[in-house]
Amino acid sequence: MNNYLIGLTLFFCTVGAMCAPKEEKNMGQYITNIDGERIGTTFDEKCRALQTLGAVPVEGDQFEKDLVCVVDNGPFAAAGYAFNNREFEEFKSPCGRRKQWFTLANAAEHVD
Repeated sequence: MNNYLIGLTLFFCTVGAMCAPKEEKNMGQYITNIDGERIGTTFDEKCRALQTLGAVPVEGDQFEKDLVCVVDNGPFAAAGYAFNNREFEEFKSPCGRRKQWFTLANAAEHVD
């Protein structure tokens, strides 16, 4: 009888998890070109290019509009657009990689 209850509990937990509404997941959004010009490959190139285009370095300690995070991935870097708080938290999570935050006016318009 005890195994029956455990099995029944597992069944309902599994069905409940499958039927529960899932949080909407969007893939990350990245900026690699602005006005048809590539913004570089390395961390330093991307940071310089963004600043040349008017991006302002910020601490990145809280979500704000038009937030971009450049992440150093070694041979290449990514300029990720933090389009909502969940995405901001993903970029903000510690991963041991160098990061630089910027605000870039109308960042969403530059997403590839």
